Amino acid sequence: MELIEEDIYKKIKYGTSDAIAIIMIKNGYSNSLAKLLLGKYRDYLEVNTEKNMVVTKPAIINQMERNGENDLFIFETKYNIKA
Repeated sequence: MELIEEDIYKKIKYGTSDAIAIIMIKNGYSNSLAKLLLGKYRDYLEVNTEKNMVVTKPAIINQMERNGENDLFIFETKYNIKA
């Protein structure tokens, strides 16, 4: 219906208008974790925007533990790593 701008719609629905963060949220990552991973751990992520897929490298867990990240974020990241 185009009653509101797409950017505003995305911010309302997903809490962000960042396309990669939205793909992560659609793949099961929380908004907070997506922001953390994109901000600090981008090298451990492979994002395919055409297929709307995210692959998280398992080595991210060790790095998050070394950095003293919140245990809930580490657990959620482990849950989203596909074997």
